Amino acid sequence: MPRIIQFRSGPRHFFRLTLIEALIKNSLRKGVLLDAGCGDGSLSMRLAGRGFHVYAVDSSQKWCDIFKARLRNSNLEERIKIFCFPLLDVDFEGGFFDCIICGEVLEHIEDDLETLKKFYLLLKKDGILILSVPLKNKGLDNWDRIAGHLRLYDYERLERMLVSAGFSVEKTLCWGYPFTKLYHRSIFLKWADKIKNEEEIIRPRRFITALGKSYLVSVILGVVFLIDILFTPPDKAIG
Repeated sequence: MPRIIQFRSGPRHFFRLTLIEALIKNSLRKGVLLDAGCGDGSLSMRLAGRGFHVYAVDSSQKWCDIFKARLRNSNLEERIKIFCFPLLDVDFEGGFFDCIICGEVLEHIEDDLETLKKFYLLLKKDGILILSVPLKNKGLDNWDRIAGHLRLYDYERLERMLVSAGFSVEKTLCWGYPFTKLYHRSIFLKWADKIKNEEEIIRPRRFITALGKSYLVSVILGVVFLIDILFTPPDKAIG
């Protein structure tokens, strides 16, 4: 069995990866996936390690290079293909993918509706889109500026966009209250205020940053954040 590579990505990222993996496990046993906005490749490699064939796309050359370096140190190269270009430039055959995953990416894209329409065309007729976005309940903060978020989403507007793009919404999970929101306000934003550039995220030099991205801390807090799904009402959700 291929090794499953773990990366230091922080507790909220670990939580989202765990949630996405669970959703895929309940919906799909095998197939071809598009990781739309793959970043450092954490999700792509975890899914490839479970037997999926993954096409990973990201517009950032820096993140694609990081992903390629990590992939070379694994035994998953036959199951992952990496492409570095904007999502709207994706030119795969229509109906090619069994599942498209777009986690915390849509808020970075100028034409989000056209991107959703593109996803619809790329999916098989019974294909699945797993989408994660930040919600307006969180409120715009310094992290949105650092991360390059163009917008936060309203739940009703997002659902209308999905329907307009051709999708039917089968399941919605709200998360972020109370534990994730408490962490975001009391710890995460204080760390974000100290970030001067992307390099601090990729190679943390501060102790608090390195601690927050450690695997043990990510697992412990990530599991705590999963509890939020049981209690978070839509009007308090941050994602």
